[in-house]
Amino acid sequence: RLGATTWSVPSHAHVVRPSAPRAFRLVFKGFRNKMVASTEVVNALQPEGALFEMAREMQKQEEASQCGATGRELESPAPRAESGIVHCPVTTTSKTRPFTVNDESIELRAYKLGKGKCSYNMVKLDFLHELTPQTKSFSVVEANQVRQSQDEETAESSLRYELTLNNGSKILLNVYVVYSVPDEATKDGDEDCYTWKLVKRGYCKRGCKGPILRAIQRFGKLGRRCSEIWSSTNYRSVKQLHDQAANSKDHRFLFISIDEACTHVAMGDKKTRFRLLFGVDDARTGKKIGSAVSAPIRVLANNDAPNGAAYINMPIPLTENWEGWRSPLAERLRRSLDAAAVLEGPQT
Repeated sequence: RLGATTWSVPSHAHVVRPSAPRAFRLVFKGFRNKMVASTEVVNALQPEGALFEMAREMQKQEEASQCGATGRELESPAPRAESGIVHCPVTTTSKTRPFTVNDESIELRAYKLGKGKCSYNMVKLDFLHELTPQTKSFSVVEANQVRQSQDEETAESSLRYELTLNNGSKILLNVYVVYSVPDEATKDGDEDCYTWKLVKRGYCKRGCKGPILRAIQRFGKLGRRCSEIWSSTNYRSVKQLHDQAANSKDHRFLFISIDEACTHVAMGDKKTRFRLLFGVDDARTGKKIGSAVSAPIRVLANNDAPNGAAYINMPIPLTENWEGWRSPLAERLRRSLDAAAVLEGPQT
């Protein structure tokens, strides 16, 4: 009896008397036995549940493995890009712009607009003799885009033109967009041979659609930056033509849009840049007579605040045995080349 309260203690209970007054603790053996029994039941059932969950997890892994490792690899971006690498069908004998020892420090700037709009870069072509480029060269009189063969692997990354040169010859020009760094060189006789990886839509992490290279055949005003570069480098155009005509698109040049940003298809390389690769075939015989790559091009997305389309001045060496070098018109042009260069050259 403690105070006014009477406690009935079962006979089977064990009383623990604390040292502090008016405090005690009862431990009921019956209740303790019930709690121990219930805990043993839970512990007995718990391994069965854990084993069941483990079996379900193992079954899921087994089902996933039956689907094949190939399907899982295709879901990850990097392996998909590596397994789908497509090389350009045209090779080059140089890994830099023609007549340039090292062009890594050179960088042309172009940009991708998006939302169905394109920025067309101006490409000026000059065809030079591979052995005597200073004395033998031809320029383009007219450039016409032509339909190319339906090659699914290269169609989205290439364009095809028929060019008429100022010696009356016609040549076929294939333009490809490739990554700026080639594969390891292989030997083709005594010359090095470089292969290049094509830029493909399948590598784009932003899901861009449509062809990467686009051409335009209607001619309007040049872009601001392209017009400034063209006017400052071509003195004949400024002297002989009206200012409005000098700043207009001309059918002698190519106007090409690169509709893919470098950062979209970088595949982990933050320094990714592109090049345009040019393959030249004789229109009559179909034989390859030359190939070359441009300087590195960095294509920026529209949100990178670009300042205009690029101007690409591209010399392309042609083989010595091309019959165009021996045409009668070519001989007349060659004799007048030195005099024209002296009379119309800029005065300093």
